[in-house]
Amino acid sequence: MKPFSHGEYGSKIIVTTQSEKVASMVHDLPPYHLTTLSSDACWNLFKKVAFNNSNPIVPSELEEIGREIVEKCNGQPLAVKSLCSLLRHQSNSKDWESIRDSDIWELSQKNCNILHALWLSYQYLPSHLKQCFAYCSIFPKGFQFAKEDLIKLWMAEDLLHPQKSKRTEEVGEEFVHDLLSRSLFKKSIKLDKSVCLTMHDLVNDLATFIVGDLCLRSYCSSLNKASNNKIRYWSHLKGENDNCEKFEGLVEAKHLRTLLLTSTRHFTAKLELANLLPLLTCLRVLSLYNTSITELPDSIVDLKLLRYLNLSGTRIKKILNGVCTLYNLQTLLLRNCSELFLLPPETVNLTNLRHLDIECTSIKEMPKEMGTLKDLQTLSTFVLGKDNTVEELKNLQDLGGSLHILQLENVVKVEEVTAARLKDMKYLTELEFEWSLKSDGGSRNQNPQEVLAGLQPHTNIKVVKIKTWRGKKFPNWVGDHSFSGLEHIELLGCMNCDSLPPLGQLPFLKQLVICQFTEFLKIGDELYGGSAEDTPFRCLELLQISQMPKCKEWSLSGGDFKGSFPKLKELVLKASPDLTAELCLPKTMETIEISGCHKIDLNLSESNRYKSLTKLHGCISIKSIFLDGFTKLDELHLECKNLESLEQSCAQLSFLRCLKLTKCPNFKRFPQGGLSAPNLKEFHICSCKELSSLPLPLSLQTLFISECPKLESFSEERLPSNLKQLSICDCSKLFEYCRSLLLV
Repeated sequence: MKPFSHGEYGSKIIVTTQSEKVASMVHDLPPYHLTTLSSDACWNLFKKVAFNNSNPIVPSELEEIGREIVEKCNGQPLAVKSLCSLLRHQSNSKDWESIRDSDIWELSQKNCNILHALWLSYQYLPSHLKQCFAYCSIFPKGFQFAKEDLIKLWMAEDLLHPQKSKRTEEVGEEFVHDLLSRSLFKKSIKLDKSVCLTMHDLVNDLATFIVGDLCLRSYCSSLNKASNNKIRYWSHLKGENDNCEKFEGLVEAKHLRTLLLTSTRHFTAKLELANLLPLLTCLRVLSLYNTSITELPDSIVDLKLLRYLNLSGTRIKKILNGVCTLYNLQTLLLRNCSELFLLPPETVNLTNLRHLDIECTSIKEMPKEMGTLKDLQTLSTFVLGKDNTVEELKNLQDLGGSLHILQLENVVKVEEVTAARLKDMKYLTELEFEWSLKSDGGSRNQNPQEVLAGLQPHTNIKVVKIKTWRGKKFPNWVGDHSFSGLEHIELLGCMNCDSLPPLGQLPFLKQLVICQFTEFLKIGDELYGGSAEDTPFRCLELLQISQMPKCKEWSLSGGDFKGSFPKLKELVLKASPDLTAELCLPKTMETIEISGCHKIDLNLSESNRYKSLTKLHGCISIKSIFLDGFTKLDELHLECKNLESLEQSCAQLSFLRCLKLTKCPNFKRFPQGGLSAPNLKEFHICSCKELSSLPLPLSLQTLFISECPKLESFSEERLPSNLKQLSICDCSKLFEYCRSLLLV
């Protein structure tokens, strides 16, 4: 229920369900039964999706057939969408007629609740897609899965086959795209804003019905002797209660090919796994993700057919040498195994390995001869030691995704770096270079400038992160306009750096983070690059500058911040006390966060109406702020020693939920007539020495006031009826006033 605590005053909760029983349990009003769509509405939806156009012109020979197909969907929007996705690329009337006249429409739904249209969508899938789709029955309803994870599972089950000009993973990408285009998958956004996939509940029902007894999900039922010999796929993915009875039949499921366990406590003892694994010799996929196991049993060597092993998030301390005899292994995932310090030298014997993820582990050094694993497609991390070299990467030219190279201070010769041929790795999208903090940031025998120059990536790269590098001037490739696909750059802890690269000339750079340049003195014109006529940072949306204690000057292109960053949405400035600049921000701003930057002059004049701004956290030098332009503001947190007032005329701050005024010693007044913020929930006032009266909106739920000695009353002479938390500290006059209100 926690998400509902942030609803606006007067908000309503709408519960949708397919169950009358659920509706009767939660309703406060009589339930509203959704009716099916009208024929015209169904036809409009059909033609927009089928012809990929908001106002399509439908050929006359197809319209009649299309309307007849729509009528068969009985007003079900999912049915309409799945069929028009099927017909999207079919312009032949015979193909449309075959859908209209299919015998599937005549099937009885007495024993099956699957929509006829979904059945048709499945029947018209190519055979290879039918298998891939059916495998997804292993996921519970509502489960969000990453595209990359699904492709690895398909690959382990031998559902993908490489083509002459395409890698296996690329074939999987096409399959995912095809299932998306047919509306059998849909995109979903996680809380961290990453994009993943999921299936509509009815589509999930279809996949489950197709596989029948071949798949079992533990939250639905338990294994039993009648069906355990048929089970091929078994999952326990949603953190359900670990009822031992659910797992008892596993010992009889001798043909099991996929076993997915997540966050379960049942298989915690080495002995249980030791007894179970020798019985599951057909396993291709084994996931113990986020379980509490600390070691694998020796019997892991019995899984000779295993292709996918996921131990991510476990407390595993050691990878047994026996794992390195699983020569069919394609995927080994060890992410967030924080107690894992070593990969066995025999890891290089896994010649079929394609994906190795050791990000966020404690591994100190890679095994020797990692370059012999020539089939590797993703390698999350490469840790340099004293006995291996970065040159081993030269044979891994098919690497894609992200690669984090650690302990670069162990580079001995620049020739090792150039021999790694990062410049030729065209599939990599993200590169992170990191030197250890305890080092001087350079190599054992070479200077840091030459090393970083030799690490130049392919121009296809999208993300570059450089951490704790100790060079003074960045090499020419950093900021070169040939890297036109670069979208994100982070420069962190470059303590000896005395100038910035010309990043402004990167045409599609969206995010820039510069942090911990402790010796840096000036943000100069060189940052913007190009000629004076060119617009720098044309696509930049996020700019973060923090922990620059000695930096004093900030030169702006043409002396204008708006001209230097014309499309900026988020600005974060922190812990740079001497950084001096006058900033007049573009109207595209959505988030402003400034703290520990006392010499930044932020121009928030009334003429600039920031209609997209949702968050303003500012330690700024300004006497008065006009709020009328901030119509979408959600959070306002000000720490301004010169601030005297907040002004507001007619515009209502309908979205404002949280207001904090901290260390504003000269602040005296709010807008005349009070702050017009009908949905304000939190109000924090601290160290406002001159404030004598405080307006309290009716919607207020939390009120914290401290160190306001002159504050003696509330404008409304009452406390809001919705107030749940009240804290008053070091406000003697107000404390007595509140006591009198509470006593009345």
